[in-house]
Amino acid sequence: MLRIAAVTLLLFVATTAAAAQDRAIRWRTDVESAVAEAKKRNTPLMFYVKGSTARKGDDLDDLEDDQRKSFRDERVFSLSQRFICVQLSRTQHKDLIEKWGLRTNLQLYVVYVQPDGTRIDWQDSLGVATADAFAQKMARVFTAHRNAIYDAEIKPALDAKAPIAGVNAALKRIRELTILSADKEVAALLDRTDLDDKTRQTVHDTLAHLSTRASVEALLAKVQTADDSAAKALSACNPAGASYMLSALDREGPLRVAAYNAITKSCRIKSPKPARFWDGKNEKIKADELDRVRRQAETVIKRWREQYEEYR
Repeated sequence: MLRIAAVTLLLFVATTAAAAQDRAIRWRTDVESAVAEAKKRNTPLMFYVKGSTARKGDDLDDLEDDQRKSFRDERVFSLSQRFICVQLSRTQHKDLIEKWGLRTNLQLYVVYVQPDGTRIDWQDSLGVATADAFAQKMARVFTAHRNAIYDAEIKPALDAKAPIAGVNAALKRIRELTILSADKEVAALLDRTDLDDKTRQTVHDTLAHLSTRASVEALLAKVQTADDSAAKALSACNPAGASYMLSALDREGPLRVAAYNAITKSCRIKSPKPARFWDGKNEKIKADELDRVRRQAETVIKRWREQYEEYR
């Protein structure tokens, strides 16, 4: 029995280690195919520049160990999925490094590059080895990239006179890139009278995905017009979106109920009350329930913002 338990423990440890390894950044080595894919997908590249594989001393070994830990950080790994990640040799790709205006004697740093090869930014080796700094830099670089795409390619398709087919394609890209700056233009689409039901649902879903103040306020406004699609979309908001619904708990009627239902789902609050609960006459019981949900939601929202807000 002890032997079986020991084997089980070893298998668990091995499986856990393998899972952790799978969630580390995987650096590609074929530069040409990576650049071709970046151009096709309009995705920025992240180049990790390394030097000789020969040992250079304990300090460099320690730095590489710290960087490998950084590559396995949950936030770093998640953000890396927004880039095409490629490893470069500083000796074999000296021409690229010089093109980017960087010194060829440096190594273990990251360069962020547009699909056309233009350097966006770079991060030194210590920054790469620090998960917080690495994640923050990736988030800033990608936000600038997606906002540039939005202004140049997507925003024109949201014009009040743009064809509906183009609107749907634009909404899809906004969700794929989580372009938070598109919230007001997406909300304005709800004023169009030519939206079919499917496209209107897509607008609602996109607003929920963005979960900004403007997005939530637009959905709440539609809930007040008895729009069931908007009420359903509210429940798909993340905890940041739920934070903009808290004030609606002070309102009477359908708006309160819709906000309550959405907050309990977004923040995964246990034991939510059914619809018939709000038809009751005991206002004290209802007030206590609202206070309970508000307190728990505020805790969840605070934790969510600390973990994810900076990296959306």
